[in-house]
Amino acid sequence: ITPDIVKKYISNGFEIIVENSFGSHLGIDDNEFIKEGCKVEKNPNELSEIGFYKIEPTEKGIKMFQSQDIFYQFHTEGVELPSDCELRAKGDIFTNQAFRYKNCYGLQFHPEVNIYLHLKWLFLVLIKKPHILFKNGAQNIFYQLWLRIKYNHSISRWLDNFLDNYLLKEQ
Repeated sequence: ITPDIVKKYISNGFEIIVENSFGSHLGIDDNEFIKEGCKVEKNPNELSEIGFYKIEPTEKGIKMFQSQDIFYQFHTEGVELPSDCELRAKGDIFTNQAFRYKNCYGLQFHPEVNIYLHLKWLFLVLIKKPHILFKNGAQNIFYQLWLRIKYNHSISRWLDNFLDNYLLKEQ
């Protein structure tokens, strides 16, 4: 992601949440966003983060992640950040887990996924591409569901706090 690309979306009135492989959040087409400058983080060991993983806040992300540091993830690649982005959290498999550029935030993890969406995703993956759930690093489905029950409420609270105090807060 280059600063010019982010500036283009900010100037068009978008506040951007970028996650996973740049999903279509708030009207941004994922293919257009990727084509305009996203660099994929190298993954030579073909590892994945499918399940719940701990992230480590950076100094600038300590307050943002003081209440929650385990999140649901579903991806097999990460992103490289331009030098003028602030890294807010990092991970063991994919380094750049949360970042900020001006009033935009990028999240590699999925705080928007609740128990119902999680079940739908697992069901669809089992039907269409079950091999993905057996990639190196992917957690067992039953373990994911146990962790979903354990963390669903606290992740939901974290997302409410993030939206109110970071994304939607007036700059």
